[in-house]
Amino acid sequence: MGIKPNELFIGLVDFFAILVPGAILSFTFPKYIYANIAPDIICQPPPGSAGIWSAKEWAIFFLVSYVIGHFIHFFGAVTLNPLYERTFYKRKIEKYGSFWATTEDLIKNLIPDHKSTIRVADAFIRTENPMLASELDRHEAASKLFRGLTLLLMALSIKSLIEVRGLARIIYLLLAFLSFWRFSNQRWKRNLLTYELFSILINRSQKVRLEAK
Repeated sequence: MGIKPNELFIGLVDFFAILVPGAILSFTFPKYIYANIAPDIICQPPPGSAGIWSAKEWAIFFLVSYVIGHFIHFFGAVTLNPLYERTFYKRKIEKYGSFWATTEDLIKNLIPDHKSTIRVADAFIRTENPMLASELDRHEAASKLFRGLTLLLMALSIKSLIEVRGLARIIYLLLAFLSFWRFSNQRWKRNLLTYELFSILINRSQKVRLEAK
C-alpha cells in the first residue's frame, strides 16, 4: 500500500521550512548545538564506525534539527517578515494595488471577522479545489527555506566578524542578501497566486449560483 504525501508526519512545508534549516545549523555550529549532550554525533564519529551513524545517532540528529528548526522558523517570521513588508511587498503592491484591494474586499465579504485575508483565501482554495494546494505549498516551502537560510547566513557573517575573516564575511552577507531576495520573491508569488486562485474560484462559484437560479 503506497504512502500518500499528506499522510507523512513531515510535510513538504515542514521539511523545507523547519527540518532543513535546523539540520544545516546542526552541521554548521555543532559545538553550540550539541555542547556536552551528544558531541560525538557531529564532531567525530564513534570508534570503529568508519563515519557511519547508527540509527540512534540519526534519530537524535533528526530530533535536534527539528526542534532547532522551529526556533529558526519563529525568529525568521519575527524578524524577516516585517522587513519583507517594508521592502519587497511595498514595491510590488504599487503595481497590484487595485487587484489586491478588490480581492481583499471579496475575502472580507466571505468572512468579515477574520484578520488574515491570506489564510481565508488559502482555506477557501483547499476546500474548493484541494489539487491546487500543492502549487501554493511549493512556493511556501521555498520561501520559508530561504528565510531560514537568510538567518543562518547572517549568523555566519557575525561569526566571521568575530573571527576576523573579511572575505568570508562579505561572501556570507552577499549570500544572505540573495537568500532574502529569494524568500521575498517566493513569498510574494505565493500570496499573489493565492489571491488569483481565490478570485477565479469565487467568481466561478458565484456564476454557478446565478445560473442555478
